[in-house]
Amino acid sequence: WSSDVCSSDLHLEHYPGMTERSLEAILDEAERRWPLAAVRVVHRVGRMAPGEQIVLKPEAEALMKKRMAADDPEARCLPTGVPRQAPYPWRMLQTATHVFILFEGNIHSYRQIFMDGRKHPDYLDPTWYGHSIGYWEKDTFVVDTIGFNDKTELPGGYRHTESLHVVERFKKLPNGNLEYEVTVEDPNVWVSPWKIPVRTFTRRPEAEWVDEFVCDAPKVDYQKLLGKE
Repeated sequence: WSSDVCSSDLHLEHYPGMTERSLEAILDEAERRWPLAAVRVVHRVGRMAPGEQIVLKPEAEALMKKRMAADDPEARCLPTGVPRQAPYPWRMLQTATHVFILFEGNIHSYRQIFMDGRKHPDYLDPTWYGHSIGYWEKDTFVVDTIGFNDKTELPGGYRHTESLHVVERFKKLPNGNLEYEVTVEDPNVWVSPWKIPVRTFTRRPEAEWVDEFVCDAPKVDYQKLLGKE
């Protein structure tokens, strides 16, 4: 804060490894200064407004400590889930009753979003992409999703439980790009919902199709196998 600039909120990110080392350094310094009998660290991530509560529950700390880079589902050719995005193109298709999202990467998978006014079922078999219903709020396309399994990660490396609830908001900008805002909540992990930083997806009108991408496919030079140059 200064006389002419005032911050309205703060966004905290998690960098696996570096964050843990920083927290350990803080603990070491605290134990050096004061005779502490016990210490509990509550680490939060995401947007934090003035007066807002810490959101990451202490119970989730143990899960974060067990996480390894090799546990990343995408690194094992598994779906990224929602709202994480693979760094490959994707396409949205709209019909009278559905919106489909086709992914080039992420094992060439898809999402289906119901647009017929239905509600979420009382019972859902947990899946990688969950059960999505969509609706319009003026010029913003809102997607509400529940019914996830607990095998995916959120941005920042955070794991979740099957109680994850994600609300996505897509808004088309004047230049054709999409503004993307996400709110996530999981009562088993966070005390309250929090928002992932707004990002923008660039529209690519020159891309006529979604290419085929096969995760971990062997790279074979068939020209040499066939004896051709």
